[in-house]
Amino acid sequence: MMRNRWTAHTTGRIDWFWTALPYAILVVTFVLYLAEKPPATGLFWSAVGTVFLGLWHWWWAIRHGRQLGLELLPMSVYFVGLLVSTAGLTLISFSFFPLYLMCFALAFVALPRAWAYLGMALTGVVAFVAPWLLDPTVDNVAAIVGGGALAAAADGPFALSNKARPSCRNP
Repeated sequence: MMRNRWTAHTTGRIDWFWTALPYAILVVTFVLYLAEKPPATGLFWSAVGTVFLGLWHWWWAIRHGRQLGLELLPMSVYFVGLLVSTAGLTLISFSFFPLYLMCFALAFVALPRAWAYLGMALTGVVAFVAPWLLDPTVDNVAAIVGGGALAAAADGPFALSNKARPSCRNP
């Protein structure tokens, strides 16, 4: 597949952005957690969860980043682990919720295109099924549906990133 200079340059920037963003949000949400009145009793577990999530993302998205958006099984393992980890951190403190919302967008980065919508739906369902993560109020439902709609609407940039990558299955 021939790529012009603009597509190759833009694709690299998009890939870099979406693999680096979780680290920025992870740091910001952990600092917000530490800034709470007294940090909740789960200080140890939030620190362990933050380190685990950083290593999890590094292993799957950085070290094995060539599989992003291409291979269903390994990227499904990555995405489910990401979703469970961010939900667990959000259960410790709501200050980690922006990290959970990031899963909407990362569904389109990690999973093959058709499966990304299922990953996005799973992210919305987990928000209401996980105990005490979110109460099913109108405001919370609107926030989750809005997050999902924004991720689906932004499918264009993600599609550019995924289409420009060479695929093992389509030489």
